[in-house]
Amino acid sequence: MASSYAAVLSLLQLLHDIQRPSGRWNNCLDELQIQLLRDRLSYFMAFLEDFHGKSEAADALATQIMDASRAAQGIIKYFVSVQVLRPYINLGELDLPSYARDIQAIIQKMDVLLERALEVRDEIVAVDLKSFNPPIVAAAHSRQAAPTAKNPMVGLDDALVQIRDKLTGSRSKLETIPIVGMGGIGKTTLALNVYNNDWVVEHFDIRVWITISQTYTLREILLELSESGIGEKSEEEIGELVYKRLFGRRYLIVLDDVWNIEAWNVLRRFLPDNGNGSRVLLTTRLVGVAADFGSDIPYAMQLLEEHKSWVMLRDIVFSEEVCPVELEKIGKKIATGCRGLPLAIAVIGGVLRRSEKTLECWEQVAENLNAIVTWENEEHCFKILRMSYSCLPIRLKPCFLCMSHFPEDKVIKVSELIKFWVAEGFLKPINGKILEDVAREYLDHLIDRNLILVRERGVSGKAKYCGVHDLVRDLSLKEARKENFTLVEKLSSNSAVFVLGLRSEDGELLWELLSSQASNMLNNNLVESIVHLVQFRYLSVPFDSGQLMVKKLKMLPFLWNLQTISIDNLSATITLPSMFWTMTQLRHINILTSIVLPEPPPKSQSCCTLENLQTLSYVRDFRCSEEIYKRIPNVKKLRIRYFSGDVEEGPYYSVRNLVHLCRLELLDLFGTMVSIKDISFRHYLRKLRIQRTNIWWSEMVAIGSLPNLEILVIGDRGVKGLEWNVTEGEFVRLKRLCVGYVDLKYWKTEEGSFPSLEELKFDSFVNVFILEELPDPLDFADIPKLRLIKVSRCGKSIKSWAKQIKEEREELGYGSIQLSID
Repeated sequence: MASSYAAVLSLLQLLHDIQRPSGRWNNCLDELQIQLLRDRLSYFMAFLEDFHGKSEAADALATQIMDASRAAQGIIKYFVSVQVLRPYINLGELDLPSYARDIQAIIQKMDVLLERALEVRDEIVAVDLKSFNPPIVAAAHSRQAAPTAKNPMVGLDDALVQIRDKLTGSRSKLETIPIVGMGGIGKTTLALNVYNNDWVVEHFDIRVWITISQTYTLREILLELSESGIGEKSEEEIGELVYKRLFGRRYLIVLDDVWNIEAWNVLRRFLPDNGNGSRVLLTTRLVGVAADFGSDIPYAMQLLEEHKSWVMLRDIVFSEEVCPVELEKIGKKIATGCRGLPLAIAVIGGVLRRSEKTLECWEQVAENLNAIVTWENEEHCFKILRMSYSCLPIRLKPCFLCMSHFPEDKVIKVSELIKFWVAEGFLKPINGKILEDVAREYLDHLIDRNLILVRERGVSGKAKYCGVHDLVRDLSLKEARKENFTLVEKLSSNSAVFVLGLRSEDGELLWELLSSQASNMLNNNLVESIVHLVQFRYLSVPFDSGQLMVKKLKMLPFLWNLQTISIDNLSATITLPSMFWTMTQLRHINILTSIVLPEPPPKSQSCCTLENLQTLSYVRDFRCSEEIYKRIPNVKKLRIRYFSGDVEEGPYYSVRNLVHLCRLELLDLFGTMVSIKDISFRHYLRKLRIQRTNIWWSEMVAIGSLPNLEILVIGDRGVKGLEWNVTEGEFVRLKRLCVGYVDLKYWKTEEGSFPSLEELKFDSFVNVFILEELPDPLDFADIPKLRLIKVSRCGKSIKSWAKQIKEEREELGYGSIQLSID
C-alpha cells in the first residue's frame, strides 16, 4: 500500500501547489474539480492510514486508488505544462485531451472507489481485529530518542584486540589482513572500530578508508588514496601520485566490502612496501576472495553466542534502563531466534524499542521468529527485516522504499535526500512545519528503527550523511518491486545534463528546442516530450556538465514545477530571467559559482513572494533591498559573493537588511566591501562563513556575541589585523571553529572562552599559516567536549600547541582527542 499512499499524497501536493497564485496557470484550472479531487483524496489517505494491510480487499482497493491517482496527476501535469508553454512555443493544432472531461471521469471513478472504501471499512470493523495481524508496534505520538548506551561492539572486543595487534605488530613487511563473514555480521563495524582505535590512529602516518562494493572503478579508488586538487590526470598518473604520497610513510588502507580480487591486482602495484609495518585491512563476504587476497590468515567472524545476543538486544531496547524481570525470558528467546546475526538483532531491537513493553507484545515477536526454524542463506534475515518494514507506519514506507534507488554502499548526504523526498511529494504536511522538517522527522524515525544508518553526524548532533546496509537495501528493492513503487523523478545517473528522469540525448534536444523558442509546428511525439520535460521538480547537473547550462538557464521559468536546481562547476556568471520571481515552487537554488538576481518587476506586473525558497547560493553582488528581502522571507541558507572592492558601496547593497531575513541560519559572505559597520546579524544564525572581507579582529566581538552561533569558518583573509583577543562570554555555543590563512599573529583568549568547542581546524590553502602567540594550551585542554584538532599547512608553533593540548587533556583525565597534523 505504500505506492498507493505515495500516489495520493503526491497528487494532493500537486493540487496544493497549482492553486498557489503565480499569474501563469491559476486561472486555467477548474476550482470545483480540484476541490472534489482533494475531498476524495483526503478520505483515501485516511483510509490507507487506518486500514492498510488489514485485509485482501483493502489491499486490492489500494491498488485501484493508486491507479486513479496516478492517472489524475498525469492529466493535470500535462494540461498545466501545455498552458505554460503555449504562449512561447508554437504547439500547432495539437489535439489536446479535454482536461475537464478527463478529470470528471477520474472523479466519477473515485466516487465508486469511495463507496467501496466505505464497504471495506465496515467489513474490517465488523470482524474481530485480533484475528488479523495485530500491530506489534504501539501507537506513538512523539518520537522516542534513540538509546545512547548501545554497544555496537558486543562480542567483538577480543576481535578488536586481535586485529589491532596484527596491524600494529612488529613485522615490518607490508601485509594484508582480511576480515570475512556473511552480510550483516558486523565486519564493517569491527573494521571501523579498529580504524578509529586510538592506538591505531597514533601508530599510522596515513589512514584511508575506501568502500569497494560490487561496482567500482580504479580511478575512484586511486582518487580516494590521492590528495585533493590533482586535476585531470590519467589513472597511471594518479597511481604514481599515490605511490609518492605513501612512499616512506607508515600507512593503513581499509578496503571495505570487497567482492573480487581484480581491484587488488591492479591497486597493489601503487602501494609501496616501505618496510615499516604498513597494512591493508579488507572486509569481504567471500571466503575465496579473503584467501586469495590476504598475506595473513583471514579473521573469520562468528555469529554471536546466545548470551551476547541477549546483551546486545537488551542494550538496544533499554539503553541504560533495567529490563523488567517478566520480559527477560521471552527477550532471551527472541535474541536466540535472531541466530546471532548482529544486523537482525539491531533491526528487531529497533522494533521492540518502539513497541509496547508488555509480555503479549513480545510474545507476538517471538512467534514470528519461531516460524523460521532453520536458515541456510540471507533469506532468513530478509524475513526478519520484512517484519520491521511491515511494522512501519504507512507514512514512512515510501521514504524507506525510496532508498532502493540509491547505489549499494552509497554515502547519502542527508540534505540532498530530504530535497529528493520533498520533490517526490509523498510527505504528509504537518501544520506549522515546512516539508523539509517533516522529512527530517521521518528520517529520524527510520534511523531509530535501524533501517537507515547514520554515517556521520554534524555538530548539531543531527545526521549529516546516512546510508543503508546492503541487506536492508535489498529488502527495499524487493518490497518496491512487489508494490509497484515508482518514483516521479527517476534517477538517470548517466545524463550529460543530469535531469532526474531524462535521458541525456532527449535532454540536449529538448533544451535546444526550448532555448530557441522554436516557431515551427512540432509533431505530437516531440510535444509530448517537451511537455514532460517542463514537469520536473528536481534538476541536478554534475561537475562535468555545468557549462552546458550557461545558455539554457534563461528557459528556467518554463520548469513550472521545479523545486530544486543544483549545478556544479558553472564558471560563468548568470543573470536569472525576470520570470524567476513567478517560480513559486522553488525551494533550493545552489549554482556554482555565481548568479545575479533580476530586479523584481513592478507590482503591477506578475510577481509573487517566493515563500518556499530556503536556499539561495551563490548570489553575486546581492542587493538586499526591501523589494528583495520581502519576496524571500523564509530563506535559511544564503551565500553571497561581492566582487566590488569599494568599501563605500556597502550601504548601496543594503547588507544591513540581512537582519530582516528572520529565518536565516547559514550565511556565507565573500568580498572586501563587507564590513561590520554595514552589516547586522540575526541572533538565530547558526553557521557563518566569511572570506576576504573588510572585518577586523577587533570587531569580532559582534560575531562572538551571537547567542546561537555553532559553526564559524574564517576563510582565507576572512578577517584583517594581527591580534585577536577573545574574552570570556564570547562564542558560548560555538562547536566548530575553522581558520584559514589570515594575517593573524597574536591570538589571546581568556579562561572560559569557547566553552562548547568540539572541533578546531587550522587549514590554510594559500600559504603556511604561522602564529607567534597562542592561547594557553591548558585553557583548550580544559574544554570538556573538545574532540578534534586538525592542523594543515601551518607553522611549527601551531603544531606544537596542538600536541600540548592533547597531552594536557590526557593528563587531566578527559580522554584523548583526535589530532590530525599534515
